[in-house]
Amino acid sequence: LKQVTPYLIFKRKQAQLFLQVIQKKAKMKTVNDFIALAKMIDNLEQLNYSKKRRITSKVISESLKKF
Repeated sequence: LKQVTPYLIFKRKQAQLFLQVIQKKAKMKTVNDFIALAKMIDNLEQLNYSKKRRITSKVISESLKKF
């Protein structure tokens, strides 16, 4: 993805954000890190239209509070 990103025209922002998500996922150690990662993925959702996505950072936060 790093090699392709400079050649992208329409999806460059998505590719850059996805690379950040991958880096953050590798460093994830706490529940708060996981929620921050979910929020980054929510930002990807705003750049990509999707009707089917139902698990958002809000859903994850509420589910984790139960534990």
